[in-house]
Amino acid sequence: MLKLLVRLVGLLLRSHQVWALIQLQLSTGARSGELVRVRPIDLDMTG
Repeated sequence: MLKLLVRLVGLLLRSHQVWALIQLQLSTGARSGELVRVRPIDLDMTG
């Protein structure tokens, strides 16, 4: 089980997009399904 977990983490760290989604999910509490549906217009980038 530990080998599988280590392998999975290794694969995730290779994908910058997946890692960014994980970080965003952890910092916002958003569900993963909510994050993959976010459109640029949904984001407030005014500061």
